[in-house]
Amino acid sequence: GNRSASLSKTHQLRFTRSWLDAIDIYEQYTKNKELLNRSIIFPIFSGLFVLVKFGKIEQDKERTFELQLITKFIREAKAFDDPVHYTRALAMECEYFCKVGKYKKALTSFDELAKQYVPEEHSDAIAQAYGSDRTSQAFAHRALCLMELGRESECIAACEHVINVLLPVLDHSNVLGISSLLFPVVRILKWRGEAKRMKILFQEHVLDNIEDGEKSPVHPLSKPMMFLLSSCGGTMSTKEKEEAVQWILQGDEVSDKNGKQKGPIVPDSIESLCTQLCWSVNSMLSELCLRLSMDVWNVDEKHTLIRRGLAYAAKADQKMKNEDGEVIYSIPYSVHEPVMGGLRKLAELHGLEYDDDISIGNSSGKSRYEAPIFGDVVLSSEHSGTENVSTQILKISDPNSEERSRRRYTTNFVHFSKNISDVSLVSQDDYENDAEQARVKSRLRLSKSLPSSIFSERDKLSLSSINDGP
Repeated sequence: GNRSASLSKTHQLRFTRSWLDAIDIYEQYTKNKELLNRSIIFPIFSGLFVLVKFGKIEQDKERTFELQLITKFIREAKAFDDPVHYTRALAMECEYFCKVGKYKKALTSFDELAKQYVPEEHSDAIAQAYGSDRTSQAFAHRALCLMELGRESECIAACEHVINVLLPVLDHSNVLGISSLLFPVVRILKWRGEAKRMKILFQEHVLDNIEDGEKSPVHPLSKPMMFLLSSCGGTMSTKEKEEAVQWILQGDEVSDKNGKQKGPIVPDSIESLCTQLCWSVNSMLSELCLRLSMDVWNVDEKHTLIRRGLAYAAKADQKMKNEDGEVIYSIPYSVHEPVMGGLRKLAELHGLEYDDDISIGNSSGKSRYEAPIFGDVVLSSEHSGTENVSTQILKISDPNSEERSRRRYTTNFVHFSKNISDVSLVSQDDYENDAEQARVKSRLRLSKSLPSSIFSERDKLSLSSINDGP
């Protein structure tokens, strides 16, 4: 119950801090001495990068911590001169640049990776070192970058390379690794008329490889994705549609400003991972609500689906923007924005009020812990519950800078709030220009295709009202 969840969160904080301490110790030691095998630290670099994606580590606006990891990993892996580790480091850089809108830089990183990576030779060794073949996932990130740059034929070819060349040779027992590789491909081709094919592909390569009764991180995204692909691909039967409607309306318990409601809840870690990859699960749910609302006759169900869709859209929106309301993840936002716009127009048409601040998910007491990265570690506590948490103070010397970087622990996050002096990979101006250009292109593409693909003819009033697209 709550006790188990609390212990789990405490454990996550402890191993996150342990990994940070491991990097600290490693850097202090290697200042004056040589290690026989420097690769012992490489899984820590990779693991912390994964924790960022799962939303367990939150950074400053400049993404200082992430940049620091990538810079150090590439430097160390290149010196170690092993394609297993160097291509993993390059894959991290490629994924980072793709995520923040530096698509041309991401392709440059990929080109360097592709010169060395041979899946038949390196895939198993990479999976053994890092839990899955994370280098192969750079091929999917390349497809996303080509899509955002408007290089359509190259983007489709890159997707087909993942499907026809990589998938047949990779280990399918690692379901999370395969789903992370295939997820961007589904995101791309679903919006290009291949929803039916993508449903079959995801079922065959991901869901069919999950053992009965196995708990998998893929489960929270599989149901909304498969329902949505059925709806988009024209394969949703009446029975499946009714099942989807009832799942949305009578799923797990959630809450909003009006009190308790029902509906599926997306774990925050999975939402963070999928959003940073390319596609928010809450955004999938909002589109599913939109589609289902256009295809049901019952007015109460229709209105509830619209409201629920807006709630999921609001939840997705929060993950894609910073505290100032600026879009920080352009790729998922490019498909989220038109769906959210369609839901708002539909709500207005039906005279429904909506609140952008509506939330899905239960709020609970949080503990917040504050501490620096490489410096004096001060663990303070702020508790909204009744338990008392004692203050602990540890001392760790700073190997990199006389200034001390501060980090703040929360129940689910580690916040980094000060620059690290040895990081200089990108300029903010470059990122904004690249991302904004791609966002405009995506918006133009989607606004042309959205009305015919999303809105059912059954609700003709709604269709005519939104005919110009969001």
